Amino acid sequence: MTTSSAPFIRPLSLGELLDQAIRIYRRKFLTLVGILVIPYFPIVVMQALSSYLMVSSIPTMGSSTELFGSSSYWLGIAGTYGTLILQYFLVQGVGGSAVTRVAADSYANRPTGIMEAYRQVAPSLGRVVLTLLATGLILIAAFVWLLIPCIGWFSGPGVLFFLASIVVPLIIPITILEKKGGFDAFRRAWDLGRSRFWWLLGFAFVLSLLGQLLVAVPVYLVNFLVNVGIGSQIGPGQIALLSSVVSSLTGFATGLLFLPLSMTAMTVVYFDLRVRSEGLDLAMQAASQTDPEANIATLAETTPAGPLGSFVTGTDVAYFVLLTMIFVALYFILLLVIFIPLFGLGGLMSGGF
Repeated sequence: MTTSSAPFIRPLSLGELLDQAIRIYRRKFLTLVGILVIPYFPIVVMQALSSYLMVSSIPTMGSSTELFGSSSYWLGIAGTYGTLILQYFLVQGVGGSAVTRVAADSYANRPTGIMEAYRQVAPSLGRVVLTLLATGLILIAAFVWLLIPCIGWFSGPGVLFFLASIVVPLIIPITILEKKGGFDAFRRAWDLGRSRFWWLLGFAFVLSLLGQLLVAVPVYLVNFLVNVGIGSQIGPGQIALLSSVVSSLTGFATGLLFLPLSMTAMTVVYFDLRVRSEGLDLAMQAASQTDPEANIATLAETTPAGPLGSFVTGTDVAYFVLLTMIFVALYFILLLVIFIPLFGLGGLMSGGF
């Protein structure tokens, strides 16, 4: 008797969602990593070159005025921002679309290779880019909202965090699987995301901690070893340049390990949201009675019809304000944790804060 390796469709707890994502990740490891190597490689080369231009210009500058007048420095700055933009569209958009396709096909127990995944999502890439562009403009608008006194200060950080950690990751599965684009895809991700607001934020927090463990910690550790091992043998400019290059390469390697898992986890979350709020599992059971080839990835193209509710409700605003207050509280707790060991309780009481 053989058992299917396809995920079982039902509402999942947080632990079960992570377990499901890790199972797909392990089973499709080489495919998922190979998918992201294609868009990631030119980005890491560009980032390493930008870091080289910025760091290499520092030792030759006698003052900050000369530094800011250096063409190499500004080329490095421009390259760094260009890298972030390319990563948003190429890795999150193009690579994320192919990863979503592989993760979704796992629900149909259908093997999908690297090039096959890219071929399947190729017709949707224009829609993906336009959707990410529209989302980027919305993120800019949210940042402008953050600058508005009082109401923006109290709700803006919560809005930005919700958009970056929940809405943007859900946009790619929606665009690829539901064939939506532009503001329709954004609105769909927004509505699905706020249907389980606090639960999804908790899941995003867990993923963030996992990302810090798999990506940030190795980068810090390698930099520390570089400084300890050869820091005393070369000059400050050389060690800064070496640390920059090593950080880029280490971040590239660890990012290739974590990003496929993160994207796969959000695809699993997308299916779970639709199972909980729209009964996608029941639709799958009904469809399988008449069509043995039916699978949940195909059924995802059918979305509930009906009028949309308010884009922002009073409850949403209250949640964003509360989330901002949580950020502020965590900031001051972190500041105290760092401040007290450095300056002592006496410094805090004397107004050194």
